[in-house]
Amino acid sequence: MTFMAACGSDSSEGSAVTVNFKVFKDGGNVECSAVSEIARAEISVQRGVAGIELPGFPQPVDCQKGSVELTLSADDYTIIISAYDSTNTLLYQARRPVTVPVDGPLEFSLEPQKGRVKLIWSFTPDDDLSPCGPEVSNLDVTLAAGGTSGDSFTAQLDCSTGEAWLTRYFNARSYTLLVLGVSSEGYTVYKTRTSVAVERGENEVSVSLVPEGGKITFDWQFLTPDKTETADCSAIEIDVSSAQLSISTELGDEPINVNLTCSSDQSYALLFKRFTQGTMLNFELLADGVHKYRFFEQFVMPASDKNFGLVSLKPVGDAEIRWSVTSTSTCNGEPLTGFEISIADEGQRIVRRESVSSSATNLAVSNIPYGTYNIAINGKINRDTICQTSGLREVTMRGNNVWDEFSL
Repeated sequence: MTFMAACGSDSSEGSAVTVNFKVFKDGGNVECSAVSEIARAEISVQRGVAGIELPGFPQPVDCQKGSVELTLSADDYTIIISAYDSTNTLLYQARRPVTVPVDGPLEFSLEPQKGRVKLIWSFTPDDDLSPCGPEVSNLDVTLAAGGTSGDSFTAQLDCSTGEAWLTRYFNARSYTLLVLGVSSEGYTVYKTRTSVAVERGENEVSVSLVPEGGKITFDWQFLTPDKTETADCSAIEIDVSSAQLSISTELGDEPINVNLTCSSDQSYALLFKRFTQGTMLNFELLADGVHKYRFFEQFVMPASDKNFGLVSLKPVGDAEIRWSVTSTSTCNGEPLTGFEISIADEGQRIVRRESVSSSATNLAVSNIPYGTYNIAINGKINRDTICQTSGLREVTMRGNNVWDEFSL
């Protein structure tokens, strides 16, 4: 490509000037055509160091060729080569003074006019990428400027690569960088937030993601009706193929549900979800076989991981507590405000306590471990007990255990 510029009384007296150009990227000069973000490039010629642009300029230049031929009369000039993206944003530029005639071709290196960001990441505490895969599927990255500038960028990156160039050019300014390590189930399990000062050219930013809460681990086995401990899923009293794990909060959030295959290795770590310190959680394991087996515990998440150790799923059944108030009962005086029902095991530990309305005559209970229980029923007026009764009842099978009615 040749451009003629009349810079004196006779343009035919001009001198040929060859301008070669490359783009400085990734630490070195590369062909303009190798930079995919560049949509077009142009050249400008000004008289003097910072003079008036010559007629006919700016002119497009061939990024594939990387070279342009000019014809200029003897004088001092400023030559500017600029490269833009598809939105007409200036990405790269080179500017230099030139005195014509020149000795040989002029070599230009277009410098970044925006900032590029290379993000490098690892995970604490081991400062490596070991959480990628088992815990973290991808990274959700947000780089946002403050205020109402709207200068923000989001991307999803493959965790296992450990580094990546963000696919945008940034203005030179301060940004807030938020990186979330997201599991395959869509939960944030690692996180980091930091301030980044982006400068023109190439910026390398290293971050270390920290766990977003603690994880839950446990081993599990079965306790048969005759109190035998076993991890053998195919045992005659077990015959279980899988167990269902459920972890829920008291806030009504969607519970975490996992199907656990019953195998020789009954150790499990919940890796795709972490829980913050102080959260009240309900942990339940259910398995259906010869009997219905269950383990349940309500707990507060500690500051670190929660390791239950070895938990035993016990056989459980259901029952219905029924009662009636006799004509001679003291509960036939003033109207009751309700009934309080408690279930205590053989160690006198209360395993269930419920309050029901004064019109109730029954209460269904479920998932009660096999055993003998003392059932206590109190007729109440506010906090005062007006009448009461109690008795022993047994849970000996899955499903509904038929219990005799109580009389108050």
